[in-house]
Amino acid sequence: AEKQADRWLKDGYEQPNIRFGKLYEQFLAEKELHRGISSSGLRQYASIGKVHLLPVLAHKKAQSVTLNDWQKCIDTAFTNSLTTGKPISKRMLKNIRAAMSAVYSYAQRQRIPLQRPEGLIFPATATISKRTVLQPSDIQTVFTHNEYANAAGEQRTFWYIHLIRFILLTGLRPGEAIGIRPTEDIQNDFLYIQRSINYHGEITP
Repeated sequence: AEKQADRWLKDGYEQPNIRFGKLYEQFLAEKELHRGISSSGLRQYASIGKVHLLPVLAHKKAQSVTLNDWQKCIDTAFTNSLTTGKPISKRMLKNIRAAMSAVYSYAQRQRIPLQRPEGLIFPATATISKRTVLQPSDIQTVFTHNEYANAAGEQRTFWYIHLIRFILLTGLRPGEAIGIRPTEDIQNDFLYIQRSINYHGEITP
C-alpha cells in the first residue's frame, strides 16, 4: 500500500480510488468505441466481467486488488462450474485471464493503479475442450438429406440446406454467406465476397 501511495504521489495517478466495477465499465466503453457494439470481443469481455470478475471484485478499489484476488476469480469460476456438472474448460479460464490482462492494460493507459495479473494458476483438473470435425458420413448426410425431424418427430423440409452445403464447400463464415447478393457479387463466373451480416443483423465490410 505504501509503494502504491508513493507511485501515486510521484506519478500523479488518475482516479486512484476508483472501484473495480467502475473501472471495468470504463474499460468496456473504450472497447465499444474502438470495436463497435456488435463485436464478438466486446460481448465476450462483457460476459466474462459480469459472470467471473465483477461478483468478486466489483466493490473493491482498483488499487486494492491483489494477486490473490485475481486468483480467486479463477478459482471461483472453476468451483462454481463444478456445481453445475459442467466443469469450465481450461480454454475458458485462459479467456478469463486474458480479460484480466486487457483491463490491466487499460488501467495502465489511464494511469489508474491496478495490480498486474501474473503467475495465476489453473486448476489441474480443468478440462481441455475438444473440437469434433465432420466425418465423411456426416458430410454425405448433408448432401443427401433435405429434411429434419422437429420436436414432435414430424419431418420438415430444411429450407436452408443449400446455404449449409455452400458454406461446407467454400469455408465461408455464416455471416459472409448470408451477406451475398447474387446480382451484385457474381461477375464472370466469379463470386466476390464483399460484405458480412453480423450477430446484430448489421452489414459490415
